[in-house]
Amino acid sequence: ARFGRFLGRDARLRSDGAREWTFERGTLVVTDAAGGERLTGALVPALPCIAAYALTVADLAATRRHLDARRVRTRLVGSALVVDGGAEIGSLIAFVGEGAAAPWLG
Repeated sequence: ARFGRFLGRDARLRSDGAREWTFERGTLVVTDAAGGERLTGALVPALPCIAAYALTVADLAATRRHLDARRVRTRLVGSALVVDGGAEIGSLIAFVGEGAAAPWLG
């Protein structure tokens, strides 16, 4: 309810128990630690936190080449290129192509 007041709109309750707000340029999903781990497949750091976020890129292949050249470990999850931020960043970063959704949005 607090996020809804802050965002000025009601959330949609998802079937997995998470709450989701959709905006013109993105989507916010709020869940508990167990839900975050189910959605991202990664251990969620101490709460509260941003467990994962996605960035839309114009050229996913170019993004992969850029990250590979810098020895940043990536993995494909669906059509997203995912970087595990580990303890340094504490969240997953998903790079998605134009029109694609983050893996946890389905």
